[in-house]
Amino acid sequence: MIFYSQLLAGENGMPVTKISDNEIIVDGNLTEDIWNRSIKYSSFKQLFPTLGTDATELTEVSLTYDSNNLYFAFRVHYTNKNDIYTSILERDKQMAEDDWIGIAIDTYNDKTSALMFVTNLLGTRRDYEFSNNGRAINEAWNTFWETKSAATEYGWSSEIKIPFSSLRFESAENVTMGFRAYRQVKQKGELITFPLEQWNVENPYFNLLNTELVTLQNINNTNPVYVSPFIGGRVNQISFLNNEKTNYNRTTDFFSGKKYFNNTALDKILSGIGFDLKYKLNSGATLDFTLNTDFAQAEADDRIINLTRFSIYLPEKRQFFLENEDLFASPAFEYRAFYSRTIGIENNRIVPIIGGFRLSGSSGDFRYGLMNIQSAPVESEMITAKNFSVIRIQKKLNGNDSYIGGYFTNKISTQSKNYNRVFGIDGIYRFSDEIFTSYFAAQSSGSDDPKFRNLAYGFGISKLVNEGWEFYYNYRDFQKYFNPEIGYLQRPGSKRLEAGNLIKFLFSESPFFSRFHFGNQNFVFWNSTTNALQSLQANFILETRFAGGQTLTLTPSFNQENLIEAWKFSDSFTVPQGNYKMNKLNFTFLSNLIGNYNYRITGTFGQFFGGSQFSVAPSVNYIFGKNFNVNFSFSWNKVNLPEIYSTNKKESETKTLYSLKLNFSFSSALSIKAYLQYDNKSNQAGSNIRLRYNPAEGTDLYIVLNQNMNMERYSFSPAKPLIESQALIIKYTQTFAF
Repeated sequence: MIFYSQLLAGENGMPVTKISDNEIIVDGNLTEDIWNRSIKYSSFKQLFPTLGTDATELTEVSLTYDSNNLYFAFRVHYTNKNDIYTSILERDKQMAEDDWIGIAIDTYNDKTSALMFVTNLLGTRRDYEFSNNGRAINEAWNTFWETKSAATEYGWSSEIKIPFSSLRFESAENVTMGFRAYRQVKQKGELITFPLEQWNVENPYFNLLNTELVTLQNINNTNPVYVSPFIGGRVNQISFLNNEKTNYNRTTDFFSGKKYFNNTALDKILSGIGFDLKYKLNSGATLDFTLNTDFAQAEADDRIINLTRFSIYLPEKRQFFLENEDLFASPAFEYRAFYSRTIGIENNRIVPIIGGFRLSGSSGDFRYGLMNIQSAPVESEMITAKNFSVIRIQKKLNGNDSYIGGYFTNKISTQSKNYNRVFGIDGIYRFSDEIFTSYFAAQSSGSDDPKFRNLAYGFGISKLVNEGWEFYYNYRDFQKYFNPEIGYLQRPGSKRLEAGNLIKFLFSESPFFSRFHFGNQNFVFWNSTTNALQSLQANFILETRFAGGQTLTLTPSFNQENLIEAWKFSDSFTVPQGNYKMNKLNFTFLSNLIGNYNYRITGTFGQFFGGSQFSVAPSVNYIFGKNFNVNFSFSWNKVNLPEIYSTNKKESETKTLYSLKLNFSFSSALSIKAYLQYDNKSNQAGSNIRLRYNPAEGTDLYIVLNQNMNMERYSFSPAKPLIESQALIIKYTQTFAF
C-alpha cells in the first residue's frame, strides 16, 4: 500500500484519480475497475479498547471522484464472518450497537470541523456534522447522499456517493480536503480509524489533526435550492374540572389554529401549512428560511429528577435550531450565549413561531452566522410577540482550532419597548496539540435591568491528553445583573473556580485493563457581589476501563453548601438556612457493547443537607433484531431529612422516574417509536408515539400521538380522568430541489 501521511502530503494533499461522470453504479459490489486501481488505505489503528494499537481486522478504504460527486469504497474483512453484526434500519439512528463504517470529511481542511457519513451492511444512512474537534456535534444535520452495501466472501463491502452540492468547501481549481475513515467491530468491542498518527491529543475520536489530505481538481460547485413545504393538522383534547367542581368535562379542538388570523376557519387551515427553504448561496454559505415553523415531529423531552437548587439544562431537539448550534451558542464556562429553548417556549407553554431565517457559512479564516426569528403573541397567557436575533463571527488563528470571536444577541418585544441585549467576545488559543487557553467576556443590557454589575467573563487553561498528566484550571464571574435572556446560566450572580488534575495510564498488553485514570476535580462558588462562599466541592476520581470494554468510575466527594436562605426541597420538606457539609460516593458502571444487550448503572449515596441520600439509576438496552429494540431505565432516589424540616412529620421522601423506549423498524423507510415516562412527583404517565414514513430523502410523513395520563385518580374527589390531555398530529413534508 502506498501511504502518505498528512505531514508528507503537506497542504496540497494526495492527488486522487478522477473518473468520467456516472462511471460508478452505487450497488456496494465494487465491480468498477477504478476500485482495483485506486489506493487502498488500510493502516487502521484502535480508538477502543486499546488506543493507538493496530486493528485486529483488515479494513480497506479507497476514494475517487467525478465532476459532480465524491465516492468512497470500503472492503470490510472478518477473520470469522459469524462476527458480522447488523441490526439497525432506521435513518439517522446511532449505530453504537452495530458493525458500521464511516467517513469524516474535513471539507475546508481547517483541522476542526467535518461532515460525517455512516452506514452498515443493511445500507442504513446516518449523517451529522461536528466542529471544534468534537466539542460540538449536530446530530440533526442531513444532506443528500447515497450508499449501498453487499455481503462478500471476506465480509462485506460498501460504496458511498456524496454530491459536491451536499458539501461545503472553498471553490478553487484544486480543492484540498481531509478525510478520516472509521469502523466498528461490535463482537470484538473494537473501534478503529485511519489515520491515527497523533493519538495523545484531546478527543482522538474526532480530532482532525488526524486526517489524510487529498486534492480534487476541477469539481463542479452547484448552488441548489431546496424547498420543503409541509402540511399538517392536529386534534387536541383536554379534560377540565367543571365550574361546580363535581365532574371533569372534555373539550376537543380539531385542527387547532395559532391565532394568526381573526377568521377561525382560515386560521385553522393556514396554521397547518408552512415551508422551509435552504439555498446554498455559494460553496461556503447557506441561507435557511422558515415560515410557520413547526416542530410537531420532535421527540418529547426527557423528564428529570432534580435534587439540586439549580436549573437543569435541557438539550434542543428541534431541527431548525440544531443546525450550527455550536456556532450560535458559544458554549463555555457554564454559559451559553444563545439557548434556543428560550424561543417558542414561554411560561411552560408552546408559543407559535411565525418564521425566520438563518445565514451561516465560512470564508477564508472567517466563520459567521446570522439568525432572526419572530414569535407570535399568546394573548390568553399575556405573552407578547417577540423578535430574536443572533449575530456571530469567528476568526481562525494559527491553522488549528484557535480562534477569536464576537457575538450579539437581541430579544425585543414587538408589542412593547422591552428588550434584552448581550455583546460578547470569546476565543481559544492553542499553544500546542495538548495545551490551550479559552476565554470570554460579555455585557448585557435590558429595558428593566440596572446598568452596572452587568458583566460576565471567564478564562482558563487546559492540557488534555490520553496518557500522562492532564489538567484544567478555569475561573469565571457572572455579575449580579448579568442577564442574558436568550442565553443560559445555571448559577447567575456567582463566581466559580475550577481546578482539575488527572493522571492517565494506557495498557496495551494487559489482559485485564486498557486504561486507568485517577485525580481530582474541585469547584468553589462565591457570591459575585459579597464574595460569600456558596458551594465547595472536592472530587477524587478513579476510572478504570477493562480489557473487555467495561468502564467503572468511582468518585468520592466532599461537598459544602452554604444556604443563605431556606430551600424548598419539595412540598413536604424545606431545608433551613445554614452551612452543610456532606460526604458522598458517586459511581458509574458501563457494560461493553458486545452482544444483544448493554447496560449502565449510576448511583450516589452519602450525606444530604443534614440527612442522607441513596440514589440509583440503572438503564438497559436490548436488541431483539433489526426490527425491534427496547431501552428501559429508572431512577430511584430516597432522601432522609430531619423531621424538623418536614411540614407533615415525614422523615424521608422517595422520588422515582421510569422510562421505556420502544423502537420498531419495519424497513429503512418505516418506523415507529414509543417513548413512555412516569414520575411519582406528578403521578402522571406521558407517552410520545411517533410513526415516520421516509420513502426517500426529503420526503417525510409523521403521525404523532402525545398523551398525559393520571395514575393516581381515585384519591381525588371527583376522581381525575385517566387521560388528562392528548394530541394527534399529522405532518407531511416533501422537498423539491431546483
